[in-house]
Amino acid sequence: MTNWIGTQDYDYTLAAGERMPIPAVGKFISCTSADYPFKVSLNNGLEFTIQRGLSFELPFGQFDEIAIINGAIAQKVKVYVGDVIVRDSRFSLSDQVVSTIDGRKEAVREGHCFVGEQVHIGVSNKYTMAQLWNPVGSGYNLWLSRLLWLNFSNAAVPFMADSVPELSTGDLTYAKNKVIGGAVDTVAKMYSWIDESIPTAAQRFLTLYGEQRKTLFFSFEHPVLIPPGKGVIVVESGVVNNNVNNTWEYELEPIL
Repeated sequence: MTNWIGTQDYDYTLAAGERMPIPAVGKFISCTSADYPFKVSLNNGLEFTIQRGLSFELPFGQFDEIAIINGAIAQKVKVYVGDVIVRDSRFSLSDQVVSTIDGRKEAVREGHCFVGEQVHIGVSNKYTMAQLWNPVGSGYNLWLSRLLWLNFSNAAVPFMADSVPELSTGDLTYAKNKVIGGAVDTVAKMYSWIDESIPTAAQRFLTLYGEQRKTLFFSFEHPVLIPPGKGVIVVESGVVNNNVNNTWEYELEPIL
């Protein structure tokens, strides 16, 4: 934990590539809010990259001119600049837990977290499928943290598969933001699909077992990374013409 003395905070909304001079004198700068890294330029010719949670302190002397230079994506930035820094190096496990929880809250607050529900109506002689797809060139990594699956047949054994193509002709829906009233996700695609064949055993990622009309919850201890141009699919194997409801829970992380 760090306490600042003799500091001033500055909030800016920066356009892509914008250079913003800061009328400040000091020896350190700390970034407390930013979605993407940006550059800091000092009057002594020193230039470096900084991002949220990082600080920079001159080993000696001070700067009397400073500017922040945004990257290729517009964003809001908040920095602290000052001439005195007092560090508190005390640390406890509870501090780490709180930091992790706060980090998750911050990801939600910034509008990066989504939850998407799909409803699939069974069709005779065909298997029911659901796909979560991260399009080529999306500019985001997709981190899948949880899957909820409700099947309506005891004979059905759902499984997740990777190394599958995009089901671009399926029924398309998008997930909702975890910020109530926030923007709907238009990056990741959720497809509903039916087919007479299913992915091979070699493509299976995991298998889910559960009772009829019971919701299966699967939370990954470490989230699954779905990069651009990749996706996962969940298939109801063992039975055709089966109605299914499912929910994806995920986070989108900008690729810098």
